[in-house]
Amino acid sequence: MKLHLVHQPVFQFLLTIIVAIGNLIMSSRPLQAQSNNEIENFLEDVQIIFTPAGHENPPEAPPPSIGGTGSRGDCIATAIPLTHLVGHYGSWDLTLTTQEYPTFWFYVPYTSEEATSGEFSLQDSGASEEYWRVEFELPGNSNQATPGIVSITLPETVEPLEPNRQYQWFFYLNCPTPETVSNERTTDAASVYGLVERRNPSDMNPDLEAELNEATHPLEMAEVYANNGIGFDALTQFAQVRLDYPDSEPLNEEWRRFLTSMGFGHVSEEPLSGSVNLIE
Repeated sequence: MKLHLVHQPVFQFLLTIIVAIGNLIMSSRPLQAQSNNEIENFLEDVQIIFTPAGHENPPEAPPPSIGGTGSRGDCIATAIPLTHLVGHYGSWDLTLTTQEYPTFWFYVPYTSEEATSGEFSLQDSGASEEYWRVEFELPGNSNQATPGIVSITLPETVEPLEPNRQYQWFFYLNCPTPETVSNERTTDAASVYGLVERRNPSDMNPDLEAELNEATHPLEMAEVYANNGIGFDALTQFAQVRLDYPDSEPLNEEWRRFLTSMGFGHVSEEPLSGSVNLIE
């Protein structure tokens, strides 16, 4: 019987491929650790604490948070209600953004089976003209599922927010019929609404635009926004980083402090689920 020997150049090529694949597999976890270490190094130089507009320093205690305020369908009552993390206007102004197309954040206490769909709409402050309405479904896969904190972003296919103008938005959840949940205690807090107002950075703080330009990382930008009372943008910048690095405990601890400083300590331990799924 004849033995077919592999030519040496071919053998060396195959060996190189095998070694490269092995190195890639072995290095995947250290690379993630390096990424987490990089984020944790940034955290040593930033402190993302929300300071309301008009305050020079963060107040000692945030005001009481605001949860569900409307009704739609028959949703199961939960220990933590549907909560909007932006858009409040009370003792603290959580309505401000510098973005033409801001991102809205909500804590949803229901699974995608308990709240089968929802709607979001953006209107003028008097609710006389509607700029955008969309139906959505809650995240439902294993990595991004509710209950958890979800987001919805105004798309660039609609008119951008005009500066120094207030808009009203509504966030609804559609739950099963009363017959489906006849044995469950229901609640009328299946929707929330609030305000959003875009401001030019120079109108809020003469140094704000320069500070943002100097920021080299989203966490640094989140710190700048938080220091200037711009809740929409601080939350969005921070949340995007946390979605990228969910296993960094120092990052998660900073996230909990940040949400508590905004008045949302009661949802600071809840999962960050990411964007809802728009129904086209």
